Amino acid sequence: MKPTILIPLLAVASFTAHGQDPVTTSPKYYKVLLENDQVRVLEYWLKAGEKEPMHSHPAGVVYVLSGARVKFTYPDGRTEEKPAASGETIWRQPTTHAVENVGDTEAHAIAIDLKTAKPAQVSKDEQTLWNLEHAYWRYVQDHDLSSYSNLWHERFLGWPSVSAAPVHKDHITDWITAQTSKGLTFKTDEVKPASIQVTGDVAMVCYWVTFRWLDHEGKGAAQTVRITHAWLKTANDWRIMGGMSMPETKASP
Repeated sequence: MKPTILIPLLAVASFTAHGQDPVTTSPKYYKVLLENDQVRVLEYWLKAGEKEPMHSHPAGVVYVLSGARVKFTYPDGRTEEKPAASGETIWRQPTTHAVENVGDTEAHAIAIDLKTAKPAQVSKDEQTLWNLEHAYWRYVQDHDLSSYSNLWHERFLGWPSVSAAPVHKDHITDWITAQTSKGLTFKTDEVKPASIQVTGDVAMVCYWVTFRWLDHEGKGAAQTVRITHAWLKTANDWRIMGGMSMPETKASP
C-alpha cells in the first residue's frame, strides 16, 4: 500500500457538501500557480505542527516535493496518519478532510485540481450509511462491543468469511473476541468504497477494508477483506440486516 499526502484513500463526500475551497479557508498554505476553465494548479506547504481546517478537494493529481507525516480528520470524526515520500505522484479522488502535520518536516507538494472532473454526489442516506460503516470499524478498534452490536438488526443473518456457517446477531462479535482473547488488538488501515445502492428502506453497501491484528509488540500482517452489508431503515435509524465477507485475493482497484 503506497503512503500518500493530501489524499485519503476513502472519498465518499462531495466537494461542496462538507468542506470549502482550501485556497479560501487556508490561503497561507496554498499558492495558485495556474488556473483556467480546465484545471487549477496549487503549490502547498504545511510546516511541522501546523493544522489546516476542514476543506474539500476535487479529483486531481498530487506530486510530493518534500515528504512529511500528516494526520487526516474526516467529516465523520475518523482520523488516520499517513507518511509521504518525496517524489511520489498520486491520483486523488474527491475528498473532504482537515490536515495536521504531525511529523518533523515541512510538507510541500504540487496539486493539480481537475475542474472538469465532477465529484460524486452523495445523498443524505448514502452519507449516513458510509458514516455508519466507518463507525463500525471504529467500534471494533476501540473494542466497544456494545456500540458495535447496536448496529445490527435483531433478525440479522449473515456469513462472515471466518465462520463455517451463517450466523445470527448473537454470534456477531465472535470474530472479535476470538482474537482479543489472545491478547491481540485491532487496527484499521484503510476502508475503500466499491459501490452503494439505496432502494427505499433497503441499502446495499460494498467496500474493501484493510486491517491488522497486532500483538503486544505492535506487529501483525495486513489483511484485506471484501464486505457486503444489507442495511434496513427502521423508524429511527439504519440496522445491518444481512451481509457477508470474503478475503481479497488481489489488490483492490
